[in-house]
Amino acid sequence: MTRTIIRLEEHGDDAGAIRVNFRPEEPRNVADRMRWRTLTCGPGMAPFSGLAAVAPGVRAPLNDDLVKGVGQALFTALSQHVGVEQALSLAVMAPAGELRPVHLLTSAMDAESLPWEALYHPLARFMGLDPRFQIARAVGTGGGVVERMHDGPVRIAAILAAADRDARGEWAALRRAVEASGLELRVTLFFVDDELEAEALEAADSWLEFRRVPDTKEELVAALERLRPNLLHVYSHGSAQGSGFLEIATPASHAGFGASPIYLEARHLAGLCEHLWLVTLDACEGASPAEGVHSLAYTLVDRCRSRVSPAA
Repeated sequence: MTRTIIRLEEHGDDAGAIRVNFRPEEPRNVADRMRWRTLTCGPGMAPFSGLAAVAPGVRAPLNDDLVKGVGQALFTALSQHVGVEQALSLAVMAPAGELRPVHLLTSAMDAESLPWEALYHPLARFMGLDPRFQIARAVGTGGGVVERMHDGPVRIAAILAAADRDARGEWAALRRAVEASGLELRVTLFFVDDELEAEALEAADSWLEFRRVPDTKEELVAALERLRPNLLHVYSHGSAQGSGFLEIATPASHAGFGASPIYLEARHLAGLCEHLWLVTLDACEGASPAEGVHSLAYTLVDRCRSRVSPAA
């Protein structure tokens, strides 16, 4: 597997202005790999400003031309570096089934604000929709490898609690992945939908335990800390407002009884870091930063990184 890693960093000039510079990190056989170029697009510029103008929480489909224009603008900006353009061109020539993931390695706030998942290549079209490329944002670890010892079933906690959303398709996909893994697993499913419970109960999987989402944040966090999951999957709504949060429906809020949902921030999940290997957030705006604040996903990774010391 060959990865394309694009490093983006903030640099200040003599006048005190901050710009984002970028270069290819991998593959290593592209032109000008160590030379920086300045990113010529930003979240406040067109067409990105048009995307940012979409009101938070609006769940109507986005205009296709707007999203395509954003993706093309990202590709045009990245192509200003001959090495990055070469790396992306090599990636899109990969045959079907061959993995060529594209990772954006950055802590630069302006770069984090850009919708990299919409990257549009003239030959591959929307790269994020092609399983070959698996566009992802990455956070540097600072070196070293974290070694973990594990004995017994892999523990998975799945919270399927997005208000006004049918989670049965999400559960079916997760269940297929568990069955195909061939691993010894123990899954705890937190749910709010009675139909989902009935469907899961009918399957009678021996590796599955059911729990209703508790009524309070404190009860949910305590339940997760007792489970010590290795994998955490959350299907919920989310927001980049404030410091970013996940909106977890409770049985009462899901049923429309006027109760408040649970709001989880990165700090509420950081206590799980000692045992966590992977977190997947199927939630709106989980990778979107707010004004002057990193995204929830970035903050959670950063908090876990600070809690777990890599081996020398």
